Amino acid sequence: MDDIEIIRLSEKREYIETAAEWFADKWSVPEEEYRKSMAASAEPGKPVPSWYIVTGEGGNIIAGAGVIENDFHDRKDLTPNLCALFVEEEYRCRGIAGELLNKICVDMANGGITRLYLITDHDGFYERYGWYFLTMVREDDGLIRMYAHDQQHVVVKDYDPAWADEFEREAALIKSALGKNCAAVHHIGSTSVPGLAAKPVIDIMPVVKSLDEVDEAKERLEELGYEYLGEFGIAGRRYLRKGGSERTHQVHIFAEGDSGNIDRHLAFRDYLRSHTDARDEYGRLKKSLAEKYPYDIENYCEGKDEFVKKAEEAALEWKRRTGETGEKPAKM
Repeated sequence: MDDIEIIRLSEKREYIETAAEWFADKWSVPEEEYRKSMAASAEPGKPVPSWYIVTGEGGNIIAGAGVIENDFHDRKDLTPNLCALFVEEEYRCRGIAGELLNKICVDMANGGITRLYLITDHDGFYERYGWYFLTMVREDDGLIRMYAHDQQHVVVKDYDPAWADEFEREAALIKSALGKNCAAVHHIGSTSVPGLAAKPVIDIMPVVKSLDEVDEAKERLEELGYEYLGEFGIAGRRYLRKGGSERTHQVHIFAEGDSGNIDRHLAFRDYLRSHTDARDEYGRLKKSLAEKYPYDIENYCEGKDEFVKKAEEAALEWKRRTGETGEKPAKM
């Protein structure tokens, strides 16, 4: 999407007149109301209201959205609200809405607002971008769905031995919920590597005989406090998380025969446990990215991507050559 630009109107006020006209054409709100709100967004020290447009080739507006105190509903306590999201039809299905939503959520979090709300008739669209259904609220035409979004704070901490103990406690609960279907439970991810700086999120990988039986255990897992999100972008996985915006645990469940996913997670972990240079390089990278992107998990992950891919390749080759494997963390 190199040909588009996301513009915050408080930073480029020259677009206000054109933007007010564009939004008024899309929604049943007078142009003057948009103009007033956009002008107010330029006042220093006020993150709300805030308005955004996306321009395409030639500078034409192809998408936009705003953040206001209340979007014409009766829950005045649920504020601020993302509103007026619109993408021109010919530009849809290109990821523009997702890019715009992420930009807005990051900007708001950097301004001290980590939770946003919105009202919508859509069911299934906003969930793709981390929004979740909250409640029904009343507007002029009746009840409407309200969603919320909690922006994750990216914090990387020095290794804590308590992470291993927390894994053991949580793994026992998950194994009990999965019952005889559970063949093994592995500690994976950065918190499984002694000495490695990490986000304090415990990554857990149960290996099961049947994913269908995992689906049947959904309610038991939810009783442990998890959100059950299905494959969530990786075929053959069942992904669960808990902790809301300050996530504490993630669970990645795979079937026994899925050697590709299982092996890469275990090889990466064992490689970092055995190669302190790679471990320390990874820790430094994550700390620098967390400092640069404290509320932007997408850019944080993107910044790690090249290192992770290369390390996974090296880990799988190392494991193939040496046959190294093991559940016990290396001694520091």
